[in-house]
Amino acid sequence: MGALLDFNFNHMVTPRLIKVIYIAAFLLVSLTSLFVLLVGLWALQFSWGKYFGIFLVPAAPLLWLFEIVGVRITLEFAINQFKITEHLKAIREREELR
Repeated sequence: MGALLDFNFNHMVTPRLIKVIYIAAFLLVSLTSLFVLLVGLWALQFSWGKYFGIFLVPAAPLLWLFEIVGVRITLEFAINQFKITEHLKAIREREELR
């Protein structure tokens, strides 16, 4: 909670929240893909939705995969930026001690 009130941004909140963000994104992507799958299965029941359903049913797992990979890459990029900052800070502190 103290990091949220740090107006100098000496303490970062994102690395602490990254797991929660990933779990929330994972659930949201999974629910979205499940909805697409259910819409595809529903559309297969009707003659007008046959081709739409044939498209949506196999697209749902692919949609899930691409979205999860995209979220993961984005979050890993953010974490790597924070790790780079931490390492540079450690190098600067080590140089100041010499």
